Amino acid sequence: MSLRHRINLRRLNKGDPEAFAQLFDWHGEKLFRHIYYRVSNREIAQDLTSQTFLKVWEYIIRLQVREGDSVSGHTVKPIENSTAFLYRTARNLIIDYYRSKKFEAVTLTEEMEEVLAGSDDTIRGIDHQFNIRRIVQAMSVLKEQDQELVLMRYVNELSMKDVIAITGLNENTIAIRLHRALRTLRQTIEKQEPLL
Repeated sequence: MSLRHRINLRRLNKGDPEAFAQLFDWHGEKLFRHIYYRVSNREIAQDLTSQTFLKVWEYIIRLQVREGDSVSGHTVKPIENSTAFLYRTARNLIIDYYRSKKFEAVTLTEEMEEVLAGSDDTIRGIDHQFNIRRIVQAMSVLKEQDQELVLMRYVNELSMKDVIAITGLNENTIAIRLHRALRTLRQTIEKQEPLL
């Protein structure tokens, strides 16, 4: 964690609204993409992203009032890794969302492809969009947990330390799962017909 992030984390744990705004600036867009990938609906992803930041802020407020106290069986303690805390919170909200809606596994939509690919309309951008579609198709063959690992590590560019903190898996398990997932993706993409 960089010095800038450590300073922001210290300020965040003290309830500094500017530190919270900085956290949003650093992670808002990536967190939205992560959630959107999981729910495939822009409005729901926006709501869940907002709820994630709201829950984190509420936790920070509770921290100011009750540090060390037990709330709902959990001890309120300072956040040690803001990225991991955000993504764990989002992950729990996504799980709650699917439990409440009793949805089945999600498939990606063309709208998700646009979020991943951006709006570049040059020839290079078109080629990039074709590659994104191939990757999106290939991702559907992976187990849900492996999709999440690939998304966190390579799309959201989270550090291995953050992925460990979010998933609770050890580094070796994550490395093996990512290696296997990337191998499966490569094999699946090689077998795909061109998207023309």
